[in-house]
Amino acid sequence: MRHRFAIAQLLADLLAAAFVAVLLELDVWRRSGVLGTHIAGPRWLTVPLPLLIAFPLLWRRKFPLPVWTLILIGVVAQAVASGDSAEGLELLLPLALGSYAVAAFSRRPRALLGLGEFVVAYAIYAIEDRNIQRGGQQVWSGAFFGVLALALWLLGVFVHSRREAAALTLEAAKLRREADAAVAEERSRIARELHDIISHTVSVIGLQAGAAERMLDRDPERARQPLQSIQDRARESVLELRRLFGILRDGEEPAELEPQPRLAQLGLLIERVRAAGLDIEMHVEGNPDALPAGVELSAYRIVQEALTNVLKHAEATRVDVLLRYGDRSLDLEVNDNGIGGKANGAGHGLIGMRERAALYGGTLTAGRRPNGGFLVAAQLPRDGAAS
Repeated sequence: MRHRFAIAQLLADLLAAAFVAVLLELDVWRRSGVLGTHIAGPRWLTVPLPLLIAFPLLWRRKFPLPVWTLILIGVVAQAVASGDSAEGLELLLPLALGSYAVAAFSRRPRALLGLGEFVVAYAIYAIEDRNIQRGGQQVWSGAFFGVLALALWLLGVFVHSRREAAALTLEAAKLRREADAAVAEERSRIARELHDIISHTVSVIGLQAGAAERMLDRDPERARQPLQSIQDRARESVLELRRLFGILRDGEEPAELEPQPRLAQLGLLIERVRAAGLDIEMHVEGNPDALPAGVELSAYRIVQEALTNVLKHAEATRVDVLLRYGDRSLDLEVNDNGIGGKANGAGHGLIGMRERAALYGGTLTAGRRPNGGFLVAAQLPRDGAAS
């Protein structure tokens, strides 16, 4: 369908250029044209005039400003060389088509440049037009060309604006779809990871229950420890299950039955990043008490994604990672000295980090710092309470 439309446009431009060229040549070779007035001037200029005025119309959609410039050069050259500006359908058509094209198919600065070129060219055209020099009703005949060209330029600006608005609407819809897909993908990934955590926890509960059963008869006091651990883990698993059912999607692939990474493994992650050639330091403030497994997983993934963005986009040489254990929250900061790259707050990686923070009632901010570099900062409640 699009191919056929392009062919139709090409044929229309070809017919327009051919029609204008024929009209121009007829008036060049005849003392008085039927469809227009005689185009005065030396034969060496008027004979090739269609090359400047008519044939460029073939490329008016692809190169609107150069085509418009060539048309105006042809009109001005004929007027100056002959001392009598031409009028008629053969001049009206290229001016109309060129004026519309430079506004409809160019960006606004180039369209304004085309309008400026026309003002200068029309001033020269009017000075050389004998009809305008005679005054009276003949003035309106010459002024008609200028008014028509200006009106079609304004029409082209309107059409271009509508086309840009439609393109922006489509782009916004595309970005929304991509963002929604990224959110859905990240939520599905979180659901799989929570599934792993719960599966691991239930396996541990089973082992501890067996150990408690074996110790009940021989040493009831020692059996209290695994039983207490079972209670804590069961309570934690219930909380994770609630989150899991809130985000789990149908048709997900089976999850691997293995524990997910926790904050204790951040050192290994940082060593791998450091081996990739990045100078990275980790700072820990406060008392690194144990946190709910889901909170630790989200914190680990946020740091992991932030470091991935630094490696891919930031062109940084140094990164500082801060973990601050507060009374009520865990604060994370990943701070680099790079340029920020494409990590501008709208990328899929940042969408995923925000989803992970929001899942546990936390917040995440990301952006360029005034003095250079890029900062990712997150705050997660220690108890993992959903917002």
